[in-house]
Amino acid sequence: MTYKKYIEALKEVRIISPIWELELDFVSNELGDLANKDEILSLFAIYFSLICDGNLYMSLEEAKLKEKWEKKLDETLVRLQEKDDSYVTVIESIKKESLGLYKSLASINETNLNKIVGKDKLFIIEGKKLFLRKYYNSRNNIVDKIKKLYVNFDKKTFDVSVYDKYMGSFKLKERQADIVRKGVYNNLLVTGGPGTGKTTSVIYLLIALLEEAQKNNEKYNIYITATSGKAASRMKESIKSSLERNLGQLKIDNPNIYKILESLEGVTIHRLLGYNGEFRYNKHNQFSKNSIFVIDEASMIDATIFSALLDAIPEGARVFILGDKDQLPSVECGAVFADLLKCATLSDFIVRLNETNRFDENSKVYKLSQEINEDGTSLDNRDFIKYDSDDFNSVLDGNDDIRYYDDEHGKNDKEIISKILTDWAKKYLKDVVISSKKEDSKQSDEKEEIKYTGLVNICSDVDYNDDVRLKLIFDQVEYSKILCAENDSERGVKKI
Repeated sequence: MTYKKYIEALKEVRIISPIWELELDFVSNELGDLANKDEILSLFAIYFSLICDGNLYMSLEEAKLKEKWEKKLDETLVRLQEKDDSYVTVIESIKKESLGLYKSLASINETNLNKIVGKDKLFIIEGKKLFLRKYYNSRNNIVDKIKKLYVNFDKKTFDVSVYDKYMGSFKLKERQADIVRKGVYNNLLVTGGPGTGKTTSVIYLLIALLEEAQKNNEKYNIYITATSGKAASRMKESIKSSLERNLGQLKIDNPNIYKILESLEGVTIHRLLGYNGEFRYNKHNQFSKNSIFVIDEASMIDATIFSALLDAIPEGARVFILGDKDQLPSVECGAVFADLLKCATLSDFIVRLNETNRFDENSKVYKLSQEINEDGTSLDNRDFIKYDSDDFNSVLDGNDDIRYYDDEHGKNDKEIISKILTDWAKKYLKDVVISSKKEDSKQSDEKEEIKYTGLVNICSDVDYNDDVRLKLIFDQVEYSKILCAENDSERGVKKI
């Protein structure tokens, strides 16, 4: 199979992005008339396909590459067979052709590739690994910056018990308190699943840092950032709700600390760095040393943007990286956060939160999540979740989707909204009991409790001026959501 046929097969099963063809055309031009040009281009095509999965490099060892590449092909076949069995032939032809390519790996080292591999070239080989230079540089820069920001910090601890007088009935759990103990004098990586208290713990840490700064007549600039606007916004909301929920009883000596925390804004990393074609903040124009960086949803940060962010952070700044290695991976290359958590050198600067405040640890959904994280290979017969699939057929068959009604038939807004909400409730919601309290407009000091049995009732005959009713509806929409990694397939949005 020629290189052209090989790349067409990869595109047919959608395991390489067409954009990489432009890169391969450049490589082809640089290679000239090499005798084994097709094999080398096909190997580079494998590397680019692996990049699409988030890999920084391709192993040049036959056994390792064979294992990784065939695993990717097998996973691709499972996904595509859910739609069309004809893909079996294409995957098998790719596998067969790849057997010969593994044998050609040595040629990457033996062939004269000076035009594309080497110092200041597009690619670089380190040992038995082939890198695109930008990923190689990003990896090395992250290692260097992390050492300066973490390992060079003194391993001191802070007496968190000084906050006992402020906390009232609310107490941090032991590992949450570790974040304050260690974080006042050390930069940290904080990992934990949903509801383990990452945000709440960091708020206490910020209070401690701000009080220490006040004692020393210092001032911090605090930056809250994440990869996506949604994540950054949720971090801000989480800080706000934690302040309201847990910290309202704190008797902080300086009320300005509350004002500082309440005024914090979450921004994306690109916005923080001032992206406009290039980053305004970089290794030549860094932030102030008197800065605190809270970097959230770190599992989603890829190598290149993480490298750019660390470039802009000066030695001596405070850096707290938060995330859950079992949640969403980065869109681009590099599982940076998960890899950092494996580093023995950083063990003194890692706090792992493992007690959930959001779920009952005996609940089925919590047990299921633990099982999936530990071993997701044998869940089919586990007695965690049972349902009769027939209950879902009417919703999932696609024949009775809810439509948005317009007023072309003379319906007014109230009738339109009532129809939409009633149909939606009948289709998706089960009976529950919800309680809410409403201020009496005439006597504001009196409370009226309104009970609705069944969400269908909540969504029937709704006046869109009824703020209480609408709040109940939206509260239920926000109560729980299912996130999927893709639109199609048995595990996709449409099917689920």
